[in-house]
Amino acid sequence: MASDKKPENIELEDYLEKRDFEANEKTTPPIDEKVKIPALWAFEVYTPSFIESFHKGISKFGWEEDVWSINSDFQHSLDELRSRGSGSGWLNLGYIVNESTKSFWPGTKKAKLPEGIFCIKATLLQLLPSTTIFACQFILSEDLANSIETPLRNTYETYKKPIKNGYIEQNVSHQKEDAVTLTREYLKNLCCSWFSKNFPGLFSSGALDGEFPICELVTFEKFIPFESKFEERKWYGNYISMLKLESDFDSWECEELEGIFLQIDEGMRQDNKYNLVLFGNINKALASVDLKTYGSDKEQQLLSYLAYLDRTFGTWVLFIVAKTFVRSLAKLRDAYGQLDISNYEYSSSFLLKLDHQLLDIQKNTIPFINELKDYCDDEKYFLSDVYEFKPCHEMRKRQKPLFSSIRNVLLNHADLIVRNEKSIRNIAEASRLIASVESSNNLAKTNISLQNRMLWMTVAILLLTMITSLSAINKIIKYFFESSVYKLILDFIQ
Repeated sequence: MASDKKPENIELEDYLEKRDFEANEKTTPPIDEKVKIPALWAFEVYTPSFIESFHKGISKFGWEEDVWSINSDFQHSLDELRSRGSGSGWLNLGYIVNESTKSFWPGTKKAKLPEGIFCIKATLLQLLPSTTIFACQFILSEDLANSIETPLRNTYETYKKPIKNGYIEQNVSHQKEDAVTLTREYLKNLCCSWFSKNFPGLFSSGALDGEFPICELVTFEKFIPFESKFEERKWYGNYISMLKLESDFDSWECEELEGIFLQIDEGMRQDNKYNLVLFGNINKALASVDLKTYGSDKEQQLLSYLAYLDRTFGTWVLFIVAKTFVRSLAKLRDAYGQLDISNYEYSSSFLLKLDHQLLDIQKNTIPFINELKDYCDDEKYFLSDVYEFKPCHEMRKRQKPLFSSIRNVLLNHADLIVRNEKSIRNIAEASRLIASVESSNNLAKTNISLQNRMLWMTVAILLLTMITSLSAINKIIKYFFESSVYKLILDFIQ
């Protein structure tokens, strides 16, 4: 039976089918490749307004009664750290396992964990007295760690997506990249939702619009990142590109972490501006380090060794917190700028709302900034116990190392927050003063209006009184002339 399709349509379908086949083949990892996300680090922060929520989470799981776990008196130790005049401190909480787990190594804590989370390696970082960082390394089950391979190995077909006044083509690469991103977001949300449900803090309150600082660990069995600078282009458009790890421009390397690279998105796109990615070849990573005491296999050894990056990540989290406060103050400044003082009835209630927001921000930013300046004052102290990373890209080699740059940015943010807080405070005081004057003027006008009304009410009452009195007098006169006394007087006169 002959096809009803036009020859040109048949040619187009053949072309798309061939192109889709090539794109699927190119973006699919080789058979002997193994891509995994064995762990993610997630972080929550407790400033003065949120520290009580952390203690409630402890009570929820009964950890204060667990005398056998590591640092069983950590709440007392935490109070001591938060009472100091300066940082810093570190508390190892050990491993957190699912509450249904019957047997595990001694010293662990138990909690309800998301499905697919094998366990959590938890620490508390007290880099600043007023700011507690809950750092958790979420170690994934084997199935969940391998789940990233599913979208990478699935087959996709180009289709047309209708849009206004036409359509847009969704090709294989776009679909696969979106599917990979969706899987990664699912893993991140598992970790973040655990914080929100059990230990809500600054980020759970929406400080980052629902996002959390996250670091993924991505490992490869065959791919060796940036092994040859001249071969970098061949990774564009393949499975490495689907993971957005093909370019070294946003990547950093550390001499102490052989074969492991850190990606921080600084470009114009900034899809994951609160995300870090650690990635490398599982066999090449830390190849020169004796890892025998860190676990029974290379993956376990790598996870145990990298657990000590929490201080490094915590320093980056301080950077995120500072950016959060800068943004919050900028939003509040603009809100005060939109205030219409001339509209008294609206401005008074709106001003009160803004003053409450300012106080909430001040309770957390003022101690944070004062302590942050001291913390960043000495570069050697700031970088102690921090793994420093240098740029991978040749054009960026002259730049400062990553965390030295972060220290400079933190100092700039500290000055910016101080200036913004002071200017907003002055604007708030001036707004309250003007609102008070407006209120007094409106009150005076209201009093004059009330006095005028009272005057006219007094006149009306007098008139009513006179009218009522005249009526009574008329009745008296009428009664007098009709009475016998009046007749006697008339008879006497006559």
